[in-house]
Amino acid sequence: MDFDTRFEAILHEVGNTRWDVFLFTETWRESKDEVFTTAGGHTWFGSGGTKGSNGVGFLLHRRWGYTSFKAVSERVAMLTLAGDASKLNLVSVYMPHSKYSDIDVEAACESLDSLLLFPGHFIVAGDMNAEVGPRSLIDDDEANILGPNPINARNQRGERLLHWCSLHDFFLANTFDSAHPEQLW
Repeated sequence: MDFDTRFEAILHEVGNTRWDVFLFTETWRESKDEVFTTAGGHTWFGSGGTKGSNGVGFLLHRRWGYTSFKAVSERVAMLTLAGDASKLNLVSVYMPHSKYSDIDVEAACESLDSLLLFPGHFIVAGDMNAEVGPRSLIDDDEANILGPNPINARNQRGERLLHWCSLHDFFLANTFDSAHPEQLW
């Protein structure tokens, strides 16, 4: 199914549900930096590059305004929402999976880190392609990062993610969710 068909299906599925913003990974869009308004008045922001692979994006509800959109790469983009107090930066990330080299992972991490230099608060979401493992494996400095419900065994990229979260004072929100692992996405 192509992106436009999937996109319309998502808009139809949410219908009258109250939502603010969706963050997307694997959009498979070719355009490196695209912004357009949907028929319903919502705004799409996309960062692609390779047709048929990668790509990240945001769908912002029409009631929200934004300050800026930064398409960093086909794996990382940032949308800054307009607000009265401080800036809220939403970052959509699609990290390389295990078949990619560590060089590719490092490049995506550098792109992500470059955005953290901007002022404001951050929400980083997406597909990290990392397994952080059970809570029994955590170190003391990871206690606030990892919730009681992580899934899978820890891998090297999971260790890297935990270290990155520790450096930047982030936590892994979906590990605090008590939903069944099949419902965590």
